[in-house]
Amino acid sequence: MSSTRSIGSADIKFGFVSIPIKLYVAASPDKFSFNFLTAKGNRIKQITTDSETGEMVEYSTLNKGVEVEKDKYVIFTKDDFENLSGEKENVIEICEIIPNTISPEDVEKSVYIAPDKSDKSYRLLHRCLAADNNAAICKYYTTSKDHLVAICAAGELLIMYQLYYKCERRELGLNFSPSSEPSDGDIELGLQLLDQYRKPTCDLGAYKDEYASRVQSAVEKKRAGIVGMPREKGKKNSGLGDLSSLLKASLKRSRK
Repeated sequence: MSSTRSIGSADIKFGFVSIPIKLYVAASPDKFSFNFLTAKGNRIKQITTDSETGEMVEYSTLNKGVEVEKDKYVIFTKDDFENLSGEKENVIEICEIIPNTISPEDVEKSVYIAPDKSDKSYRLLHRCLAADNNAAICKYYTTSKDHLVAICAAGELLIMYQLYYKCERRELGLNFSPSSEPSDGDIELGLQLLDQYRKPTCDLGAYKDEYASRVQSAVEKKRAGIVGMPREKGKKNSGLGDLSSLLKASLKRSRK
């Protein structure tokens, strides 16, 4: 954790107990950063212009606005945003304690929590949450938004899940055709096929981003002056057809 850069700090309010903490990114995509280049191989430079006059404008002179009608905006200045900020800043207040049944679709991102100045108060909250596998639903107040978060014990750490508000969630309603209901026989075959994939534990470290590996290999080859990289094409299988036949064929292949 010490080699990871903190992304912020806050105080968790646990009754009259204040727990100073630092926040760390729990995960971030491991991806290549591509730059846009001109035909001459130079990086492009993005400039900001007035959409009406075409004049260049300095970023420092810009305001923000909310479009309330077509091309009509309510303007907010820096002072307006300062006035919108509440009295609480970088404070996490515990609102309620619930069983740790946080649903994945409610989670926007996850952040590690580490003690800042007091190990003892941090470990107290950790032990209390871990005792019955509970989650603390909290409001996390920042300068630009009041976040809804859940704090849980994970190993020896506390982890904070930033949650979506109910109004931010999108529901998906599906209408299935009557003929789409699988037969008992197909379900039995499907369960047998699932058993072929079953393992006692999951080791996510065994999985690698193969596309990233191909990009890295391409970068190294291009640096070495190797041009022309033939793409490896596999045989495609649509997976469409008689469901029972496909399931039986899948089971037959997996048993080889």
